[in-house]
Amino acid sequence: MKYIVTVLISLLLLSCEDFFQEVEMPADILTTDISSNKELEQLVSSAYFAWQGYHEGICDLSFIIPSFASDEGIISASHDINVEYGNHDQLYNRNTWNNSIPYLQYVWQSGYGSVHFANLVLTHLNSKGPFNDSEIGWADRMKGEAYFNRAFAFYTLSKIFCPPYDVNGDMTQPGIICDTTISEGPFDTRALQSIDGTYKQIISDLNNAIQFLPEEYEENRDPESYQDRAKRDAAEFLLSRVFFQMGPEFWENSLALINEILGDNKYPLNGSPADAYTQSGLGQMSSETVFQYASYNGNSQWRYPRVYHFFSGGSASGRRKMFHMNDSFAAFVGWDNSDEAAKDLRYSELFTISYGKIWADKWKARTYSFPMMRSPELHLTRALICLLTGEGGGNQQAITDLNIVRKRAYGDNYEPLDNSYSTSELLDITHRERAIELFFEGDRLYYVQAIRGQVSPGDRTDQVELPYNSDKLYWPIPEREVFTNDNLTN
Repeated sequence: MKYIVTVLISLLLLSCEDFFQEVEMPADILTTDISSNKELEQLVSSAYFAWQGYHEGICDLSFIIPSFASDEGIISASHDINVEYGNHDQLYNRNTWNNSIPYLQYVWQSGYGSVHFANLVLTHLNSKGPFNDSEIGWADRMKGEAYFNRAFAFYTLSKIFCPPYDVNGDMTQPGIICDTTISEGPFDTRALQSIDGTYKQIISDLNNAIQFLPEEYEENRDPESYQDRAKRDAAEFLLSRVFFQMGPEFWENSLALINEILGDNKYPLNGSPADAYTQSGLGQMSSETVFQYASYNGNSQWRYPRVYHFFSGGSASGRRKMFHMNDSFAAFVGWDNSDEAAKDLRYSELFTISYGKIWADKWKARTYSFPMMRSPELHLTRALICLLTGEGGGNQQAITDLNIVRKRAYGDNYEPLDNSYSTSELLDITHRERAIELFFEGDRLYYVQAIRGQVSPGDRTDQVELPYNSDKLYWPIPEREVFTNDNLTN
């Protein structure tokens, strides 16, 4: 695998020098040329592996970075030295002039690590085709997974490092590097694509992923570890997010994809609120989960996403109590009254009270998989679109979707919403339900941007409400990339 050597050298020189010293790669991929479909499969697995990176990676930082910058939380008054060491206060204070924050480098290197492995797979399959061996039937699925990985990386990085997409704005502004070819070495640097070009590449990759990915895992066809990896619905889910994020002009496309995914009640909310976060073992997944990141590949244990280090107030976080729900957000969702909050099963199952504050305690153990796409998000997105556009069933469909989410949250004593509620009242309920359901999952900031709302300062006393496209809400290209990439320094 001569191309792998080039990729790894590039990653080592451009990122952390010890990136691979303390983690186990999915397979030994450094010694020979690609000679079989099984070796291509190892590259696909490596694309997922790169999501976690050496420190935190694109997997958990897609939750952490936007959550710190949103109006949801506040740095704990009882935090420890880890906050200053990691520049978490820089993220919280929205110091977007600072491109030396470590987590910006971590998410950048992790994202492009995944892109490199995806490009290796796609370059081989698109130029040479699969090998004519017993695993030739894996070809389309491997191609689909590579497109999915690349799209996920590009989309996550674009939200962190680019102004929001706006069809009425200047989309010729620089976006991110949309590298779709194999790097020839550490000094083979690429220029930034425009925002418009970035989103076109993401949409193209996801349409290709939808074309090539299978609907389900099949034991007699697929490798065992594919049980927990992206299927067609995951690509459709991600594409629905992309269209929703692009603004109201694209919501019709998002709605069509949501209807496709949720058809025939495919992802019901059968379990408790905690069910999606307590699945462990190969192929174990909650009924509501469309995609989860499993921190292993077969018998190989990978580095687990470390979101709990940042957000948990329980025992899983150890001494690192960093970030909890702020008082204004608690009032917004109605949890400033503990008696009212106790009526919500999510409050008792997914949160904990410590130091008199509300902490997200969803992520409890390293052995549990990490849900990244769940059906409640789709129900709440559809409700919002139907309420604001009147399309897709209008208020009645929104009421149905809201009742699905709320019935699970409030249990047997829940009194369903009905047509007596006005559109304005239903919108308020939708905003609050989403704020609770997806709390600290990297959604809140981007949701407000998608609906073109004003971004609240939360409990920041030195800041004001910001427009959705403020330059205080996205970050500069990391310092190391600027230093090493001639396209950015010249």
